[in-house]
Amino acid sequence: MVILGSSLAENDSHIFKKIDDSKVQKIFIASSENGKEEDLEKAENFFSGKAIDLFDRDTISYIK
Repeated sequence: MVILGSSLAENDSHIFKKIDDSKVQKIFIASSENGKEEDLEKAENFFSGKAIDLFDRDTISYIK
């Protein structure tokens, strides 16, 4: 699963709970270089037992 544009805030915890309860095994999350440590901590709290991989959101392009 890929998550783009999320601050991993508590107000979305109901969505994260469904993901955590699902058969999804690996989650890729877009993060800023400066926010990786904080985002990883949040993600680990929401997605226990899931493999989490953060990637630099600035490397994503929607231009063809």
